[in-house]
Amino acid sequence: MYVASSRIVGGDASAECQFPWMAVVGTRSSLCGGSIIDDRHVLTAAHCVVRRNVVVNPRLLTIGVGSSRRNRARRFRVSQVTVHPQYRSSSFSNDVAVITLRRRLQWSQCVRPVCLPDQLDTALVGQICVAAGWGLTNEKNSRAENNLRSVKVPIVSSGTCRRIYGSRNFDTNNICAGDVRAGGIDSCRGDSGGPLMCSSGTQWKVMGIVSFGRGCGRRRAPGVYAFVPPYVSWINSVRS
Repeated sequence: MYVASSRIVGGDASAECQFPWMAVVGTRSSLCGGSIIDDRHVLTAAHCVVRRNVVVNPRLLTIGVGSSRRNRARRFRVSQVTVHPQYRSSSFSNDVAVITLRRRLQWSQCVRPVCLPDQLDTALVGQICVAAGWGLTNEKNSRAENNLRSVKVPIVSSGTCRRIYGSRNFDTNNICAGDVRAGGIDSCRGDSGGPLMCSSGTQWKVMGIVSFGRGCGRRRAPGVYAFVPPYVSWINSVRS
């Protein structure tokens, strides 16, 4: 059984404003992450904003930004939720959504956008990237973190992930990251929608979106992320 990821397993607490593009995406009953991509838009996973195949009413969503602590984040209301038209909840395919805020964000040390990748960008097998979120620290926990946590995870080959998850659940629009042999580093419940960040020179790019996995931090079960480069044109069309 495949379940939505939402956790940081094996990571460390992040310093205040270490990742100023991180956003809390939540309703009264759910917690996800997201990435600020400009002053009115937050990138997240489609499964964070879809319930029983219906897009969540924007009035029920709030976005928190400006602090690594959830309880200190400044809340913003949402005007629109746009889900990728080919999203399929049964397989988590095209697990991408863009949230439009009612008011523009003001840039500060603790509120900054992350860079989108280029459409032809790739992630090399073994490259170390970073996942971050406020989710569970192991799959047996029931309480999400208040302080943002992050974990370094290596990119896993597509062939390995396809053998683990099957071609129905893993395709060219996905990317995997984690320690296949040992496990112990992963995202978990509550981290869904948050970024898989890879550095490029002095910039961070959001190369993936936390999507799904088999448990949290298990051996031979790396986390699966929506691979952002194929969606850049669609993302830009939504925020234009």
